[in-house]
Amino acid sequence: MPIINGHSTTTSKGPFYDFALPKVLVNTERDEAKHAQRRKTWESAFSTKALRSYEPIMNLHANKLLTTIEASLGKPLNISEYGTAASQQILTTC
Repeated sequence: MPIINGHSTTTSKGPFYDFALPKVLVNTERDEAKHAQRRKTWESAFSTKALRSYEPIMNLHANKLLTTIEASLGKPLNISEYGTAASQQILTTC
């Protein structure tokens, strides 16, 4: 079976990828040239070197989240609230 996803594919994204219209996200852009241009902006942020540099920050916030969860054992906890807060802290710190 030929590969249908990835950089070497000859298939294109179908109409489903228009679900966010009028917004067009990097991963939903159907025009190959526009997608390449937008993706290039993000490439340095996802390089191996960059990803390694995020690890200490992610560990710090993951440990804070685990401490909060452990402190709440036996009590109700809105994990969505704490998960969202941890994600935002990671994104704004990196």
